[in-house]
Amino acid sequence: MKHFNRFVMLAVALCVGIAFPQLFIIVLSVNLLIAIVIGVGRLIAASLKPHTPTSKLSSTEPFVSIHIACYNEPPELLIQTLKSVSNLNYSNYEVIVLDNNTPDEETWKPVQEYCSYLGDQFKFYHFDNVKGFKAGALNISYEKTSPKADYILVIDADYILEPNIINRALTHCSSEVGLVQFPQAYLNVDTQNQIIASEYRHFFNVYMNVANTCNAVLATGTVSFIRKTALEQAGLWKGKSITEDVDLGLNIHKAGYCGVFVNESVGKGLMPTELSDLSVQRERWVYGNMQTLLHYFSTNTDWNWKKVSSNILFLTAWFNFLFIPMQILAIASILFGITAAPVWQSIAMLAFGSICIDLLLKFTFFMCLPKVNGFIAKWQIFVHHIALAYEGAFAWIKVLFFSDMGFKRTNKFLGMNTKLDASSNLRFLLPLLLAMFTVFQNQPIYLFSTSIICFLLFLAEIQVRQQLKHTQNISDAFYQISEDEEFDMDNRKVA
Repeated sequence: MKHFNRFVMLAVALCVGIAFPQLFIIVLSVNLLIAIVIGVGRLIAASLKPHTPTSKLSSTEPFVSIHIACYNEPPELLIQTLKSVSNLNYSNYEVIVLDNNTPDEETWKPVQEYCSYLGDQFKFYHFDNVKGFKAGALNISYEKTSPKADYILVIDADYILEPNIINRALTHCSSEVGLVQFPQAYLNVDTQNQIIASEYRHFFNVYMNVANTCNAVLATGTVSFIRKTALEQAGLWKGKSITEDVDLGLNIHKAGYCGVFVNESVGKGLMPTELSDLSVQRERWVYGNMQTLLHYFSTNTDWNWKKVSSNILFLTAWFNFLFIPMQILAIASILFGITAAPVWQSIAMLAFGSICIDLLLKFTFFMCLPKVNGFIAKWQIFVHHIALAYEGAFAWIKVLFFSDMGFKRTNKFLGMNTKLDASSNLRFLLPLLLAMFTVFQNQPIYLFSTSIICFLLFLAEIQVRQQLKHTQNISDAFYQISEDEEFDMDNRKVA
């Protein structure tokens, strides 16, 4: 009933807009204003100097509980992760592997037995019917945590850790710090698919740097080092948003702790190898961050402008504002062609201009990226970002008008591809809408602008598929256990 009501509301809104087209002008103007404000904020963020947090060598070795939540992961991959954990330059820790809802025992059983081989520090649990997705699994991990634990390190199942990760995190753990966040980095990357990794990395170089500067660092899901008391006072992991990590970061700040971002790689995981999986990942980030943004504005009590600005930029980092002008452009083009009313010409021109301005702001932002040298490199990162423009446009609006997305795990494993959803299958919608508008307007300037945008979108599609093809080619090695310590899946022993 709730979903039906949302569709009714949307249909009524469209009918009212068609009856009173001036409302479309208001909606487009507000959308454009938001895009400009956030676009300017991004440009300011890209211009900030790198913020280096203070550090101090730890004289103690507190107990650390390492949490790995997994679902249907290839056992060969997870075993490599566990091996890297066993090689840490740290002794006072435990590892909790929480497998939730994996249906095939042959998938999780080898991981359980490898944990037994590694010793009592490694604890494996398998649960069926776990609710709350990853947040629910991590809350069960918390329940299994040793009472001795002072800190919790959360990593993804595909992450290979540097031996000094805990020691590096502890150098930033003053009494007021509740979270130390490291950037995400990737194993299946080289010079031929560096563009994908660079587009990921710009988030940390820009938005996490702003968060450091404004004392508003939030969690990003993996290689997150969390003070146990901060997690408890934040109310553990919540299911309000499918980006539960960001939600936790906000609650840690509400509990009176601060966060620190350390921009150095201490662990590497895997990038998706298929466009469908990359699309699902980006859609989940946008959708979940929109959920968190709405909850943030409805419950926030600290209106420090620096923190609020940082949180808005962080939560909208993957957004773009093409959805509303795209939809109104379609309506306006059709009605303008039918009625030839001047108001629809104005609406269509405003929608078209909004698309151009949003893309121009994005382009300018990527040309200002820090730690990226040369126009060509920045251009390629921008083009890759535009390849996922539909996810950034459609996913956030779904929170307002469409059905709940639910948690979609990002598949990073060959042979387990997910299907593209409806929004991802509409990649050619924008060129078609622009072509329709251009035909009705019959103006050289619109034809020129449309040609540039369509060329950019098609170029983005080609580039991202080439990059992902190479990612697939170099990913196979990470599904094989290293030769020096090969785990025999049949005999359940280490060769």
